[in-house]
Amino acid sequence: MTVIRYFSNSADSGRAQEARAQIYAPLSKIIILSGHMPFEIANVFDFVDREQFFECVPLIKQHLVSIIDNPAMHRWKITDAIDFLLKVDEPFVLSLLKEKGITVDDFKGKFD
Repeated sequence: MTVIRYFSNSADSGRAQEARAQIYAPLSKIIILSGHMPFEIANVFDFVDREQFFECVPLIKQHLVSIIDNPAMHRWKITDAIDFLLKVDEPFVLSLLKEKGITVDDFKGKFD
């Protein structure tokens, strides 16, 4: 949330491009760490979508790949990542779900 707030404050003062470059590294680190730790990053998905920070999409795809086989730890994060990625790369999500034997329609029911 601090990284997102920093970007918003910088953008409000006319420094959006500068802030965009500055936050990529910490935002990337947060996404990567969330793949191995039990904290959620739904606000990151909202931010990436809202600000069209699509340079983070490959990291989010890797995030989903790294968490999808561990629903005991990442249950809610899997759904959040799927919901976000369906908006930006539906074929990737559908291919990954098919590989795992899961469909969009039954995903939540399978892990709830």
